[in-house]
Amino acid sequence: MKHHPGTILLLSSTLLLNLPVSAVAQTASPTAQQYALAERYLPENIGKLTYRLHIQPQWVQGKSGVFWYYRDDAEQPRYELVFAADKKREALFDHAALTQALAAASGKPQENLHWRPAALKVTDDLQTLQFRYQGKQWEWQRKDAKLKEIADAPAAAPATRSPDGKWDVVVKAGNLWLKEVSSGKERQLTTDGSPEAPYAQPLMDPKLIIDGKHKQASDVTDLSWSPDSTRIATFRMDLRDAATLTLMQSSPPDGSLRPKTFTYPYALSGDTRTATAALTIIRIADGQQITPQLAPQAMLYYGDPDYRWSVDSRHLLHFRPARGYASIDLFKIDADTGAATLLVQEKAEPYADYYGHRYWLREQQNEIYWTSDAGGWKHYYLYDSQSGKQLAALTSGNWRAGDILQFDDANKQVILTGMGREPARDPYLRHAYRVGKDGSKLSLLTPEALDHDVSVSPDTRYLVDNMSAVNQPTRTVLRDGVSGKILMELEQADISRLLATGFRLPEPFSTTAADGKTALYGVLYYPVRARQGNRYPVIDNIYTGPHTTYVPKSFARALRSSALPFTALDFAVVYVDGRGTTRRSREFLNYAFNNLGSNGYEDHEVAIRALAAQKPVLDVNRVGIFGFSAGGYDTARAMFTRPDFYKVGWAASGNHDHRSDKAVWNEQWMGGPALGAHYDRDSNLTAAKNLKGRLMIAHGELDNNVNPMASLQLVNALIKAGKDFDMLIVPNGDHFLDDSAYYNRRRWDYFIRHLQQRQPLPLNTPDSVSAK
Repeated sequence: MKHHPGTILLLSSTLLLNLPVSAVAQTASPTAQQYALAERYLPENIGKLTYRLHIQPQWVQGKSGVFWYYRDDAEQPRYELVFAADKKREALFDHAALTQALAAASGKPQENLHWRPAALKVTDDLQTLQFRYQGKQWEWQRKDAKLKEIADAPAAAPATRSPDGKWDVVVKAGNLWLKEVSSGKERQLTTDGSPEAPYAQPLMDPKLIIDGKHKQASDVTDLSWSPDSTRIATFRMDLRDAATLTLMQSSPPDGSLRPKTFTYPYALSGDTRTATAALTIIRIADGQQITPQLAPQAMLYYGDPDYRWSVDSRHLLHFRPARGYASIDLFKIDADTGAATLLVQEKAEPYADYYGHRYWLREQQNEIYWTSDAGGWKHYYLYDSQSGKQLAALTSGNWRAGDILQFDDANKQVILTGMGREPARDPYLRHAYRVGKDGSKLSLLTPEALDHDVSVSPDTRYLVDNMSAVNQPTRTVLRDGVSGKILMELEQADISRLLATGFRLPEPFSTTAADGKTALYGVLYYPVRARQGNRYPVIDNIYTGPHTTYVPKSFARALRSSALPFTALDFAVVYVDGRGTTRRSREFLNYAFNNLGSNGYEDHEVAIRALAAQKPVLDVNRVGIFGFSAGGYDTARAMFTRPDFYKVGWAASGNHDHRSDKAVWNEQWMGGPALGAHYDRDSNLTAAKNLKGRLMIAHGELDNNVNPMASLQLVNALIKAGKDFDMLIVPNGDHFLDDSAYYNRRRWDYFIRHLQQRQPLPLNTPDSVSAK
């Protein structure tokens, strides 16, 4: 498929609005009904207009091809039980009967038939359901339709307890103590720990403390017992020289007037003062401490090192990226001596793709499945888990392997997903494949030119396939796990209520990048009220990754989108995945390397201009842009570097300078810990002087991911440059702001006011969205 600059290929059979157009001014305010429709289109509300967008099967262990799932429906939701071998189904339980029985037993009538049993479990014999309701545990006998309250299951043993149940490990003032469960006697295991250099304490996300899940970082103990209960593996976290950040809660929910502050370790790009974690192995019998022969690991984000015991308790397996991402390494550590052997390593130029890397460790099968894109495309390779010797290339070719779904050890095969292998298709569409562990006999199981979200039965004999596209509602089928043949129709999405609102299905398109040769793919959302002869402003919903893609491919994702509400308010919305994003070749991804400051933006403008040339309904002279997190950076960057194209922007939770954000992410793409001049070049702070249009900068004051300082530093640069801008700080808001009705309404109104040049309705207008 050949592409040319300025041309666009529409991947749709829907009717196009290629009609004579005259620009029509929009002067009247949006109606209260439009605002109400926008609210109905929010991701958290779209489920009231759409049903069966995605089926999630729950496979019953020990029964081949038996599974159950929840079937949502406007009138009669229910749980279905499927017997694949017989191609039959039946109700898992009588929803109305169980509802009535629960009302009688609990004394609390349940009028909503859409209620769902919490923590539902089905016994392997399919006769008994166990679930939680009204804070209690219940059991329902399917055959006799009998309900009874049962005692809660005994609390699980703490993670600090040994597999043989004899020992617990407790932490006191940063040191480890061994406690005998039967007697309660304690014995100190370490003496060099302290609150500033504690054992078994991961870097805690401050949100866990802010939300009240923990009172302090030392509340969490992280260690791993050897399977034979003779050793523990853990780490000593050194916080003594770790640089920190602070969040301020201006309006505590408890009503106190004095703000609260939360200070936490956080490594910025280039930081040499980071928390470090040094692995250790402790023998229980005598307390001897074995130190692995590896340098302590710089902890660049919340959490702990990645380590696990071998099944024979003789080795520790430790996965870690090198600082600066020159490599991704898997070490095998001798539990007796601490000697560390490099088992498997991923190295690729110009960096190892940590965010795109996947691996499976299957010791009982003596297998490691490890991805590498050193050959230009991400593929799986099979290694011997004892020696680290490469045994086979599981996949190969000019396409990208995705996720391993299931192993068929009996037939020495694997079922996995892949993208871009089938010719003349959108290369982002997922397909399922079966392949031999030696890389032979790869076969396609899902041939339709759609996106396939697949669940595989434990014995790999059956697949449940949710297949769809952004403009083709989900069809869920049962497939044979060997041939891929469709055995049974399960469900079809019901979007009749959505279509009744006037909603038009989004439209996929393909065009060419700014380089004149690379194919790009996107999605267009039409205004609900689009009329012949009118032009409508366009909003670019941007997120350039690079660790992910943003353009939806499945029908479910296309509808659970922040784009939908804008279509109710007379906007068109465009998604584009430009060069420098993932899920394609390594060459495509490498465009982002040391280049976040221009990554994809010229591709977005070229794509939108080409689309508007084919779609007169789109007004290319009124283009806005919004994004969140890295998309917030993208938004401000586009406003500063393409000020004559983007007229209005809404930048939320943005990491506006890659030196003022988490090292774990920024150093992947921009390099580190030594920071080059490109960090300054790609900073929004240095480009802020170029702002021409209207820009809103939004941030939650308790953003634990991108500290609010990132937006405030941009504000400082804009002030120094004498620029006019707007700002919204959300008290008690964290990194994700879309769950705030006030925030959503303000974002809609910003584009209505500045891109449509219309006056929004007042916030307190009856029947319109208001703060909740």
